[in-house]
Amino acid sequence: MTYLILILAFLSTLTFAQDAQPSVTPPKKAIIGFQKGQLYLSASTGLLTASGSLIDTDRSYNDTLSTQSQLGLIENKTQPFVTPFKYKPSGSNSGSLEYSLTDNIGVGVSMLQFSVHGNGQSRYQNYSNTGASGNSSYVRTKDQTLYSVPGSYLMYSGTNMMLSGSYHFISKSILDPYIHLKAGGGTFLSSSHRNLYDDDKYFLKTGDFSGLSKIVGIGAGVNFFILEEMGIKFELEHYRQYLSCTNFSSKTLDTTHVQIGLVFNLTTLQSGVTKVQK
Repeated sequence: MTYLILILAFLSTLTFAQDAQPSVTPPKKAIIGFQKGQLYLSASTGLLTASGSLIDTDRSYNDTLSTQSQLGLIENKTQPFVTPFKYKPSGSNSGSLEYSLTDNIGVGVSMLQFSVHGNGQSRYQNYSNTGASGNSSYVRTKDQTLYSVPGSYLMYSGTNMMLSGSYHFISKSILDPYIHLKAGGGTFLSSSHRNLYDDDKYFLKTGDFSGLSKIVGIGAGVNFFILEEMGIKFELEHYRQYLSCTNFSSKTLDTTHVQIGLVFNLTTLQSGVTKVQK
């Protein structure tokens, strides 16, 4: 009986000791992903394809030139055949700054930069000297005044700044799928053939002409947050630009971009720096 009383007393002591211990609250799990009141910075790079009247005009021009060369309508002093037209875009680079108004809606600004080069032929003017001293003046001759020359030239190189609005389907999650709309404008350089039917319509001008562009775009992507402060971005975008410069009045350029990059939560990064400083 004595042993039973001692055992019961010992168990009672253990129970009281457990009750007396303060409860331990588990650490709060950090919320990552897209959420209200955060500022995000992203940068991406990738590949693109291009179309539109800017490219169609030069392709049509080169096809016509090839036909005329084969029929002997123009003199080709550099090679027996005109090479097919090709265009080669550079990689596209973009960056954006986005603020989350709600857990699903964001607004911001973004930048897009890329270039496109053409490879084909252009007619160049052949001049006949009529000056008394042999170099005082030049006039265009009427016979065999044109010949084709192969080469690479700049069709487009520009930078656009845009306002953006986005919708994020899943908030406070590692996976952050979204869609967005963008609109804005920018500047560009181009030496593409112009589309006016005047005396110089077939000549590729020397040097690059500067112009202005208007741009609208739509895109979709997903951010994969590997840390609370940083994630990997995958994005697919399509843009249409309306171009105008001193060499041509109006052309379009359509581009589709596939990009990969990084996204940073600047609000979380700033909070982390503040904690470390304290």
